[in-house]
Amino acid sequence: MEHFVKPSYGKMWHFCHNSQGICYSSISGKQTSSYEVLLPDGQPDFDVIIDNNDRIHLVCQNENGDIIYMKRAKDKWERETLMQSKSKENYPKNFAMILVGNWVNVLYSLQYKNSKIIAHQIIGNDGATPEVLDYIDGDFSVTKDKFNNIFVLYQSHTYGNFGYMAYVWSKKEWSDFVAVPVEGKVTNPHIFVDKSNVLHITGVLNGKIIYYSNTVQNFGEGANPVLMEKDNLYLLWENPAEGKIHAACSADNGKNFSNVTEFMAGRFTSAKIYAISYTTHETSCRTNRCYGYLTDGNVNFYLTPDFFNISRVPPKNIESKELVLPSEHKSDTKLILEELAKISAKLDNLQKTIDNKEEI
Repeated sequence: MEHFVKPSYGKMWHFCHNSQGICYSSISGKQTSSYEVLLPDGQPDFDVIIDNNDRIHLVCQNENGDIIYMKRAKDKWERETLMQSKSKENYPKNFAMILVGNWVNVLYSLQYKNSKIIAHQIIGNDGATPEVLDYIDGDFSVTKDKFNNIFVLYQSHTYGNFGYMAYVWSKKEWSDFVAVPVEGKVTNPHIFVDKSNVLHITGVLNGKIIYYSNTVQNFGEGANPVLMEKDNLYLLWENPAEGKIHAACSADNGKNFSNVTEFMAGRFTSAKIYAISYTTHETSCRTNRCYGYLTDGNVNFYLTPDFFNISRVPPKNIESKELVLPSEHKSDTKLILEELAKISAKLDNLQKTIDNKEEI
């Protein structure tokens, strides 16, 4: 996936992956700089975010499956290896980052004993040990609310349900799993918290778009739904068979949606999802995903074309409150294996309970 990163002023950044690895360029107006290779052995699955000091954070894996974290500040890149792979194999890890104050939260999936788990890691001054959350089927999506609580949405293999867990920052711990009231396996999950602190969930169930906040609502056939807040809440998705992007608007925080609107891309190109990141100075939209299409070498976003307008002067400084980091951890492969063993024990106990019920 291509990423657009918008600082508070000056120029935009574009990150992508090609045959040369992970590359980036800067965009100023309609001028795009030559692409520079950041990581020659960087793999296609990566995530990029920017903080309020215009520092860029990137997490990815190399060809050996090692998890790499990079930070750009004052035109200089710093690199750190978060975890070394014992298998020396790379596979999609669904990287996602969330900023809480100055602390970078990284979530990713790992293969473990023919299963897949979600891990959460906080990058601090002394490193951090990944915390294992659950066994997972498919990908996951993350967001945070105004209290800095982090939410991760996924299909749980352990519980057999679609739902989410929350990392309560004030307690420095993960909540129990909360199931969404739908039956079946949900793919393409996307979770979002609006400016009113209302939690919104979407995904694909049996080939159709579903949405959940207080109740479950069903939309037509489609894939890859995303949620965006501009003047109102918008749900967008694609219908690959039609080559169109569909959108529904809600003016009451997701209780009711308008009739579905169709968008067409350019004549010679199809629409696709782009990942975006920006500072708190951004006012054009609130989301981490946008549908857009390419025209005359420029990307155009649906509903928020002004995202690419960037200020030429720095904004007034906004005082950022320092947040307390959860208890310090040291990077240690032994500790993550211990966490995996705890999850395995929980799963074994759950299976025994199920078996006992079937025998009765």
